[in-house]
Amino acid sequence: MGDIGLGEEQRATIATSDGPIELAYQSFGPPDGPVFLLITGWFSDLTLWPSGFCETLADQGYRVIRYDNRDAGLSTRTAIEVFDTRHPPYTMPDLAADAIGLLDSLGIGAAHIAGAAFGGTISHLVAIEHPSRVLSLVPMATASGARADGDGNAFVAPDPSVISVLGSPFPEGEESLRAHHRRLFAAMAGRSFDEAEYSTRQRESADRGAHPARGDLQRAIGPTAGDRSSALGNVVAPALVVHPELDPLVSLAAAKTHAAAFANGKLLVLEGIGHGVLPSRHWGPLAAAMDQNAKRERL
Repeated sequence: MGDIGLGEEQRATIATSDGPIELAYQSFGPPDGPVFLLITGWFSDLTLWPSGFCETLADQGYRVIRYDNRDAGLSTRTAIEVFDTRHPPYTMPDLAADAIGLLDSLGIGAAHIAGAAFGGTISHLVAIEHPSRVLSLVPMATASGARADGDGNAFVAPDPSVISVLGSPFPEGEESLRAHHRRLFAAMAGRSFDEAEYSTRQRESADRGAHPARGDLQRAIGPTAGDRSSALGNVVAPALVVHPELDPLVSLAAAKTHAAAFANGKLLVLEGIGHGVLPSRHWGPLAAAMDQNAKRERL
């Protein structure tokens, strides 16, 4: 399938265990370049990966594809309003299968995979369950699922004030949801929260007609990923663990344990930022690091 145009809206129909769904995606860079698939995070559409960053990464010669998970942005929404949180309608492995389904739909055999936060966890499962489809891996602002380091030292728990915001109920109505979204991202970004950057992302999301993601569903399915730390040791693709220095949800100790879980892992710390933000000053260095990691040899 060829590109309609850089960053233009496209749809792919993929098969799932519950029937076909549509995933909305955008593509940047040369159609015949090696593919970098960018998986978005919790309560976010594809704009969590800034278009400027996508273009910067595409300048390295890659075809960069960012997409909306199901129940986010312009992708298919689950026709269920009330559900048992202990038994959500799908799981994190299902979202990993969606990523593979998108590659299948686009005729892409294998790709470099990057995921932000919730999307980083999905990227783990893609690499664990579909190893032949992963050329390199870049999980960002996420952890391995382990609760302690290799010496048994428990990781420091996130600040209670942040956890309180993250655990608060999702309100009814789009305007209330958007206000809640801002509170969530301001709490996670901490002092690195930039109102102008956030507003730009929200305008881009609104311009594409995206709906707020089903955060209630995503919060319920998060635990279905489990502890991946042991399984990550079997991932042979080169892995670059990207850790925001001021992330209130993932400590540096957890990031180091995450990187060490891979047989072929490295750690990159992005200075001066919290969770869920990627300011323009980091676009060039991060794109270069992802390119370097993509060119490392598999084990």
